[in-house]
Amino acid sequence: MRRCSYCGKEHDDAQTVCVVDQQPTAHVAHVAQVPSVAPDTKLGPFLAEARRRRNIFFLWWLSWVPAGSAATLFSVWLLGEKGGYLGFLWLVVWFVAWHKIARRLKNLACPCCGKPAFAHPYFLLRHARCNTCGVRYAQQG
Repeated sequence: MRRCSYCGKEHDDAQTVCVVDQQPTAHVAHVAQVPSVAPDTKLGPFLAEARRRRNIFFLWWLSWVPAGSAATLFSVWLLGEKGGYLGFLWLVVWFVAWHKIARRLKNLACPCCGKPAFAHPYFLLRHARCNTCGVRYAQQG
């Protein structure tokens, strides 16, 4: 394999000049590539844990409005006007817990490189890639 000395585009061994910018190409040794899909032996438990954490994250997020509204209404019913403050405090506590759940999901370690796998907690597992090594987590098959 040969690589352009200017743009880095890879070419066949027969090409001595880059087709993009007409710069000379240099021979490079073959570099082992990161697998595009994580091995199944590591993927199963990782995907199960990622799916569980992601589901908790989204369910906690979706229950924000009904649970917060119910807690606020209950506080107002129980304590009168001052119950609104307790309801607001409940929403703040709910948000802090949701933020911790999001951080826990985001910091889940990649089974291949051991570093945090996700850049953010908003993802579909079929499109998920490691934030560091780039390995895909789509199930094979």
